[in-house]
Order: sequence, then C-alpha cells, then structure tokens
Amino acid sequence: MDYALDVDAFVDNDCTMLIYRVVISNIGRYDITDVSIDYGTYKEFIPIIRVGEKVMLSPNENANKDHVIIDANPNIHIVKEYRSLPKMVKVH
Repeated sequence: MDYALDVDAFVDNDCTMLIYRVVISNIGRYDITDVSIDYGTYKEFIPIIRVGEKVMLSPNENANKDHVIIDANPNIHIVKEYRSLPKMVKVH
C-alpha cells in the first residue's frame, strides 16, 4: 500500500498501575503527514511519520480508556480499541 499506518493501542497492568500506550507505525511506501491522535478528552499532533518509522505515545490519565482515533493525510481514519497485554508468567 502507498499510505498505511498500523496502530496498536494496549494497556499493561503491572500489578501496581495500568499503563496505556499507543504505537503508530508507518507501514506504507510514502510518508504520512498531519497525524492527529484523538484520545477523546484531548488530542496530540505529529507533523510527519516517515516510512518505516514507529512512534510510541503514552496518553495522560484523562484520556478515553476505551479507544483512540487516528486521522492523517491522505484519507486515513483508524479507530482502535485498547487491548490488554497477556500476563507474563514469572519463572523462578
């Protein structure tokens, strides 16, 4: 694809607190511009994500905890629900 983003929104429960993360990767053949990340209560803006680039964001505590909306040029609109990371088993 010429213009494509992969978005992974997840919550990690480290037993003391929940940590929310959004990872946006440009998996297309061209740079993506004017990337808006809408957390429901506020937005972040990234002017450009270059081909192959990965950006990790940490929404603040006031963010929507259900989903995140990503809009970008040209004509990209992604709604991604947060997923829970699987629990890691400790080996002694």
